[in-house]
Amino acid sequence: MNSALGHSFLDEKRVLVTGAAGTIGSLLVESLMQDAVTVCAFDSDEAGLAVLKSKADKFDHTKNKFRGFAGNIRDVARLEEACSGVNYLFHCAAMKHVDICEYNPIEAVKTNVEGVKNIVGAALKNNVERVIFTSSDKAVNPQSTMGATKLLGERIFIAANCAVGDRITRFSVVRFGNILTSRGSVTEIFKDQIRKGDPITLTSQGMTRFVLSATNAVNLCLFAAEQMNGGEIFLQNMEVAAIRDVAAALAVPGQQLQFNEIGRRPAEKEFEELSTEDEAERSYETTNGFVILPEKLDNMPSDVIDQFCYIEANYKRAKKPLRSDQHPPMSIEALREFLRNG
Repeated sequence: MNSALGHSFLDEKRVLVTGAAGTIGSLLVESLMQDAVTVCAFDSDEAGLAVLKSKADKFDHTKNKFRGFAGNIRDVARLEEACSGVNYLFHCAAMKHVDICEYNPIEAVKTNVEGVKNIVGAALKNNVERVIFTSSDKAVNPQSTMGATKLLGERIFIAANCAVGDRITRFSVVRFGNILTSRGSVTEIFKDQIRKGDPITLTSQGMTRFVLSATNAVNLCLFAAEQMNGGEIFLQNMEVAAIRDVAAALAVPGQQLQFNEIGRRPAEKEFEELSTEDEAERSYETTNGFVILPEKLDNMPSDVIDQFCYIEANYKRAKKPLRSDQHPPMSIEALREFLRNG
């Protein structure tokens, strides 16, 4: 997938990014700054918006514009204001930490479910053309509160295409694996333990995860925005990492590490999945990944149905679900390179 630079479909458009101060949101905003677009950054993190504004000031303002919207996706009125005149919307705001969501389930629902509903309503009210929801592999056969709320968010987005009427608005989903370089990721814990010379805490010796770089996550969002019809879930081909090997890749080559297995945390999975058995039957290969078509096309716009019929007739079907325990993990050296480039 290509980088954001040169995406002509975004030229002269107004683009809104929620969760703009987060790992993916901020990189997406920075990528969009390189194009001839008006970038609207929406976040409750005032300091994060200020950082983005300072980066935007370095660009030529005859071609690039930046708008910092302080707000919360739980606030419908503020969202509707931010969506005014917007052509593309990337919804990145979420409660994403499994353990925090597990102990604060009501707050997770308010942000990850009710917040998504608010996004849909604001986009429809303002006739936003394309809306992308950034989801997670934890939405597949979820065991955690975070995963369950992300699954509901996906369902809300896909179903929204049945309620667009004669509007131009369309909704689609991108599903990420683990972004090892994001804030609060396990790499931060491992780095701290290695620096202190402490044993590396593992919840399970055999745990594996799908991983991708933040840059590729941004590119997946842009690919989906350009290619979407409405109702799809986009996946990118991802590498698999054994969590034990991630710690080894962060250490100095040859450094001996001690590991302390402490047992899995509540709702933590031994392996991750990118698609279910049922979704595999509706998954078709793209250039660098897969697209999952909706289970039901009833009430979808007729142009969307026509496009999906074309995909079914001309694209290769995946057939098998994607699970991290069924793919060989990266070598430690490959992980080092992955983390270095991440």
